[in-house]
Amino acid sequence: MNRHTVVVLAALILFALIVVRSSHLRALADEGGIRTALVYTPQEIGPGDGIRAAYSESLRESGIRFDWIASTDISLFGAAALHRMYDAVVFPDGINTRVPEDATLELTRFAQLGGLVVIVADAGSRSDDGLYRPGSLFASLSGVDNMLYDKLRTGAFGSGSMHFHDAAAARWWQVPAGKLLGGDLSGYQYGPLTYQFPRAEIDNTGVVIDASNGSSPMITRRPVGAGLVAYIALPLGYLRDYSDAFPMTFLTSLLTSRNTLPHLVAAPDGIGQLIVNLHIDSSVEFMGIPNLQRRGLLRHAVPMEFDVTAGPDLDRVGDGLGFNACGQGPGRADLKILMRFGKIGSHGGWAHNWFAENLDAGRFSRAQLHEYVDRNDRCLEAVTGQPVRSYAAPAGVHPQPVMTQVLDGLGIKGYYYTGDSGGPVVRPFYNGTLVSEHSWAFPVMPDGKLASIGEMHEVHVPGARVERWLDQTSSYAAERHGIFLVYSHSYDLLPSQYVAAYYQAERRRVVMRHNGAYDTKPAPYAIAFGHFLDRVEILERTGRLRTTDMPSAAAFMDRFVATSSSFTKTAGGIHVNLHNDAGLRSIAFALPVVWLRAGAPLPPGVRRTSTDGGYAIFAVDSNLRDFDVTFAGAL
Repeated sequence: MNRHTVVVLAALILFALIVVRSSHLRALADEGGIRTALVYTPQEIGPGDGIRAAYSESLRESGIRFDWIASTDISLFGAAALHRMYDAVVFPDGINTRVPEDATLELTRFAQLGGLVVIVADAGSRSDDGLYRPGSLFASLSGVDNMLYDKLRTGAFGSGSMHFHDAAAARWWQVPAGKLLGGDLSGYQYGPLTYQFPRAEIDNTGVVIDASNGSSPMITRRPVGAGLVAYIALPLGYLRDYSDAFPMTFLTSLLTSRNTLPHLVAAPDGIGQLIVNLHIDSSVEFMGIPNLQRRGLLRHAVPMEFDVTAGPDLDRVGDGLGFNACGQGPGRADLKILMRFGKIGSHGGWAHNWFAENLDAGRFSRAQLHEYVDRNDRCLEAVTGQPVRSYAAPAGVHPQPVMTQVLDGLGIKGYYYTGDSGGPVVRPFYNGTLVSEHSWAFPVMPDGKLASIGEMHEVHVPGARVERWLDQTSSYAAERHGIFLVYSHSYDLLPSQYVAAYYQAERRRVVMRHNGAYDTKPAPYAIAFGHFLDRVEILERTGRLRTTDMPSAAAFMDRFVATSSSFTKTAGGIHVNLHNDAGLRSIAFALPVVWLRAGAPLPPGVRRTSTDGGYAIFAVDSNLRDFDVTFAGAL
């Protein structure tokens, strides 16, 4: 074979590849619908890539339809075609360091047409040979140069906290107030969190810096034409892969923030839900539960979830300080009271502190974990007559993945989770792998380093501040149209001297000596909690919020992530197509208000449940498997 033949064959092969690739791109375009493009660079992808899995799962959990496209295809699409198909183009971390140079021209035009471009962490940081670029490929577009290696060498990479510039910036990125401590992104029990990030500097005009570390911008926005370009310094996919899902909410919140992306809404009927989760730890609840009743803090209008450690012991086997739900004492009677006001779940394995301490020390085998949690579940089921389908980790000790795998084997569908605090219901990843497809984690909503009212009592947080935080949390769940969880204990709401005694040395014995004696004046925290429940009732009556429990919310989320959707603007209006083999009742979706014709009648089988900001939210009324309708579009 001569040289000329080789050249011809190579040209033919290249032509065939282009034809095949172009056919694939046309197929994507022909699918219709406005969605999000997640970009990968082919030479940076390996089999079973965890980064792609993390982004895919995050967008599914947020109801956002997406495609994966190759960075090498951006110039083949062209800006106009990209804009017809996609509301946003996202360059995830870890899989886009070597993006083709010609992509930036089309992306600039895409933004000018009104599109959103999102640059995450190290995207565009290396040249084709794998070496650091002299500056970020996207610097002129985002206005942020986060590749300063030539200038700073090892100083080009930093470590520290992420500080939001003000409350307005945090609200724009939908960060709950309790997730910040002095403006720094924080975690329950940890305080300000430390992240690795590339140091950066502003390289163009019009950049809004929302968060930074010192002088280094970490979250920015820059208007480009009719569109927007955002930069996020944190490696969102890597963090989600390694058990920190909250930063990914920066992306999912951003994608819907411009009121231009139709999407599913991750709550039944599109109405936010709040789980009020009280942990029942020990015999101190013999004072706490009657106190709840006495103060009007158990309400049929605000059903809660009560997760119970059912055994007779607390610190060690035989100490007799447990709740003893299956004994003949007050535990069984108190459990039956709680049943009337919400769902009963499991709280660890039979003895609260004993189980948590041994679990944390790694002393239990998998078989023992199963045995003790199963014993706890069976006791509760014997009293309530209902299967236990939820779980709360005692003292927050929940080693992944083994604990979740044990819970899956016991039929648990939802579990309280101190990881990912401040975020919505989530399926955690661990070491780059999704932990489970059978259960859901419910991160606790924090107030800085604290979460339970008892912890707030220990550091003397004023009752008014506790009330403000609780109200902020309920309002946040309503405004986000998501599912969130707050937790505490019944004994946290006792008069102060009893709570103080409980948290001191020999605290349980001191409390038990009071033998049910109470002050007639309610504790400040009981007053705050009562006002919070009043607020929740108002939100419920006005249709802005509902209270629920982990098993119910997990069952909904199973259906939610299995729902396929498409939203297409046509000459006849907005075409909505949904499908779920398990039925679509209460599945909700959001359409940009500006797309809809004011006063037009709704298609059959759907009702509007909210108009919030720039979106109208609709819910499917029937349990059909397929929903295919057209809404009248704006003239």
